[in-house]
Amino acid sequence: MNTKLTLLALAFLPVSVFAQITLDQTSYTTWTAGTDSVREINGQTQLAVGANNMWDLSTVNYIPGYLTNVYNAGTHPAFTGATFNIDLAVALAPGATYNTKAWQSISTNGLQSPGMSMAQQSIDLSAVLDAGDNLLFPAQDLVYSSPMTILEFPVNYGNNWSSTYSYTTNFNATIMSLALSNTPGQRVTHVTQTDTVVGWGRMRVKDNAGNPTGYMDVLQVKTYMVQTDSFFLGGMAVPNTTLQGLGLSQGMTLEMPFINYFRVGEVTPLVQMQFADGSYTNQAFTYVHANRLADPTGIADIAEEHGISLYPNPTPDGRVTINIAKNHTGNWEYKLMTTTGQTVMSAPLEVSGGKAAVSLTKAIAAGNYFLMLSRNGAPVTVRQLTIK
Repeated sequence: MNTKLTLLALAFLPVSVFAQITLDQTSYTTWTAGTDSVREINGQTQLAVGANNMWDLSTVNYIPGYLTNVYNAGTHPAFTGATFNIDLAVALAPGATYNTKAWQSISTNGLQSPGMSMAQQSIDLSAVLDAGDNLLFPAQDLVYSSPMTILEFPVNYGNNWSSTYSYTTNFNATIMSLALSNTPGQRVTHVTQTDTVVGWGRMRVKDNAGNPTGYMDVLQVKTYMVQTDSFFLGGMAVPNTTLQGLGLSQGMTLEMPFINYFRVGEVTPLVQMQFADGSYTNQAFTYVHANRLADPTGIADIAEEHGISLYPNPTPDGRVTINIAKNHTGNWEYKLMTTTGQTVMSAPLEVSGGKAAVSLTKAIAAGNYFLMLSRNGAPVTVRQLTIK
């Protein structure tokens, strides 16, 4: 349709900028190793999937206590290009875990993990088998057959990527009932993972003190991971009758669906949700990474500061009235974008007496768009605009 669009002001939204972000290597130039407090949300929190969302988790309740993620700067000869690691507990069976360091790298290709390293440690099996039974893990490097790609750069809305890799974890087993004493064994793990950026928007959470943060730009990434494990002792596959006592089975498969909300400058998601199955409806847990959060006073409600309003919306003929009630000086401009973030038109706005009037003639298809207003080069707000 041939539409004449009159723009006079932009609607209030309680955010400072509402445009999708692109994550690449430069997004992490200021990232530093350290610790991160991780809080678990009490109960389920359903969040919309899609473009231009505003997710507010500032009123949810945390479960008492918190976990701590530790990021260690360093290098390792087995993992070329890796510059830091994250302490990671790996589950073998219910109640039985061993500790590793998951190495990661940030390059032009993306945020990747080439594998894990682990110090010597043991798992006591006395509670599930016989007294004295145990698994001894020697110090070792678990090098993935190919890197796990956490984010493939550059990444923005609609992108997808996948990872397929295998690795072997060595151990020695002492199991009295099977006449095994320090017998060499292996856990062979195969992983397939697919990732898709299914949404973008802004998110705020609560800090450790329970105070609302400012809104932060995030990409919404859906991850589906399937892990298959096989077990060997003395060069032979372990019978299921032996594994059952540990709650394991030969060729067992674990399904791990996640939705992660990634922000600029942090290697872990601001919020991570794990689901019980691939339907992405039943949440197993939701974690908030509660450190290095946006200061609410630093992310002011800029739209409110300018007293912006927009009507009618939807617009039947492409004509929109915009009022800027206050603080309307400066150089203003607008962008009309598609729902995928593509700019279809932009131009300066001449503001006079709290109103900006511009008349644009362009062939615009009826549908949903995003209208973004900027002042002195800084985005003020974005509003979904429907043209009938």
